[in-house]
Amino acid sequence: MEGEKVIIVNPEEFQRKKKIIVDGGVNNLQIVTDFDRTLTSAVVNGKPGASSYGVIEHSGLLSEEYHIKIREYFTKYSAIEEDPEMPIHLKIPFIVEWYQKANQQLVKEKIPLKLFDEMISKANLAFREGVHSFLESTSKNSVPVLVFSAGIGDLIERIFVHFEGRLHQNVHVVSNRVQTDENGIIVDFKEPLIHVFNKNEMALSHRSTASWFESVSHRKNMILLGDSPGDVGMACGLGDAGAILKIGFLNTVHPTTLQTYKTLFDVIILNDGSFEFPLGLLEEIAKGSSPIPF
Repeated sequence: MEGEKVIIVNPEEFQRKKKIIVDGGVNNLQIVTDFDRTLTSAVVNGKPGASSYGVIEHSGLLSEEYHIKIREYFTKYSAIEEDPEMPIHLKIPFIVEWYQKANQQLVKEKIPLKLFDEMISKANLAFREGVHSFLESTSKNSVPVLVFSAGIGDLIERIFVHFEGRLHQNVHVVSNRVQTDENGIIVDFKEPLIHVFNKNEMALSHRSTASWFESVSHRKNMILLGDSPGDVGMACGLGDAGAILKIGFLNTVHPTTLQTYKTLFDVIILNDGSFEFPLGLLEEIAKGSSPIPF
């Protein structure tokens, strides 16, 4: 991809972790990844790519009242979320309030769950170049992929189906879930609420992940993929890893942000780059391995 650049922060440490992971092979590997602007592109058709919530908000399929309220919430709460001077523990009550208000505004629309499919087809959204091949390789090599997201899981799974034709059996999505009535109308959101500041903690305690963690507990090596500093916490509590290789997508490069990423990630992919590097790494790990069905 034009302008793409890959930074290996500490080549010696990278090679150390890589050797452990390659030597362990695919049967000792798991993938943990964020969704928005990690698997998906930050820029699509020259414009900002939609987040999973953005797919709904920019669909044009909901009432004017909905869009007015959502813009109002965004203006108020995004300033709090991004305030560098406010500690996270003080931000959390506001972020919870934001998610709850936005979710209830969607519930008021009384839309069928299947409308998500039309929203996705209209969205300015795309997986990064190479994500398709990466997912196919994880499936072929029986490598489990855990997707953490503070978005809406029902929508995210439909995004996978839209672009991939299916949700691979080795992919598990931990995210917020809607509740529908007997006619498929969205009537509420299920507890617990997962937001940007608790998605890692909630993933560990989420009822849908218990059997998943048990099935991957022997896989001590991990490739972690994210696009924000908080994403490095996705590895916390997921067992005693042999080696965790952290790959960060820095979609907009600022000197201060780049320095922060260098303290957190082993590899940094700049300028809304492709999945070429993670794919190449996965294929190297898979060489000579005989995958055990997951």
